[in-house]
Amino acid sequence: MNHLQELVRSQEPAKIYLPRWVERLADFGITSTDPQLMQRQRLTNIFSYGSAFCVISQLIVIAVQEFAGFLILHIILVTIAAAQLSIPRLHRYGPGLGGHMLAAINLSGIFLVNWAYGRDSQIYVYYTLAGGVSIFIFGIEHWRSHAAWLAVAAAGMLVSMKFAPREGLFLPENHALRELIAAHAFLNTLAVMAFMVLFAMASLRQTSRLRRQTGNQ
Repeated sequence: MNHLQELVRSQEPAKIYLPRWVERLADFGITSTDPQLMQRQRLTNIFSYGSAFCVISQLIVIAVQEFAGFLILHIILVTIAAAQLSIPRLHRYGPGLGGHMLAAINLSGIFLVNWAYGRDSQIYVYYTLAGGVSIFIFGIEHWRSHAAWLAVAAAGMLVSMKFAPREGLFLPENHALRELIAAHAFLNTLAVMAFMVLFAMASLRQTSRLRRQTGNQ
């Protein structure tokens, strides 16, 4: 039995590491030297990029189909994406500032856009992404922050599903576009959540490898 355990421990895990440009983007704006804080801020950066990807890709899909009718919303979406991409610059001002600002921007943006496009667009699916990923950006150590933002996300989703206008505030007659928006929102949610888990697991694998190397020296 002991021999079998030694064999299992001696097996090196598969080397699953992310490209260097992804690592550089994850490290952008981080000045802390605390390993746990750095890990949370790296995940915050990655989620800020993923959030901006959702907004920009949603904007492109809608603009291609109907540009003039949603012009005001296009401007709002560009503003939201710019705010999300600026999150990495906030880490120097506070250990959790970037995470809290990202959660506030995402949830308020989802609430606003969901009412604008209507319940039929099913934009409220992004609440599950914003609420669920908060455990990555705040960590187990700050579970109260995660729980608070998760509660805000759940409340926003329930309010939006119950009270938001079904066909939205702009071009309510365009049902086909809202079906397209809904499908795209679900695909975005799946893609960003999958990449967040991949990045978290790859980072954990790399950290474990570095610790083993340090222990063997």
